[in-house]
Amino acid sequence: MPHRAKFDAAGVYWGVEAVEALGPEDFEVPADCDCAPGKYRRSADGLRLEPLAPQQQRTAPDVVSADEALAALIDHLKAQGHALPAKVTAWRAEHQKTFDSIFGSRT
Repeated sequence: MPHRAKFDAAGVYWGVEAVEALGPEDFEVPADCDCAPGKYRRSADGLRLEPLAPQQQRTAPDVVSADEALAALIDHLKAQGHALPAKVTAWRAEHQKTFDSIFGSRT
């Protein structure tokens, strides 16, 4: 019986489940896959699991990461007209280019 990885809406890995047959979008993994849940994400090309940086890791499915929370806070402060330090705006500009921001953000 094949096994597929379980992912949340952001593509974060949450374990393995046995299935009768794999579907076209399924990601096959061994039954004893040792990737820790919440610490990996499916790659942009969908071919592998990639480790998440500590600030992107999650404790439960669909929980916002520290990076996502910080990005949302920055966006909120900017929308309110607050002046932000250059390092903060530079971080936000770089974060907007990341996989997490493009594919996984809920901000």
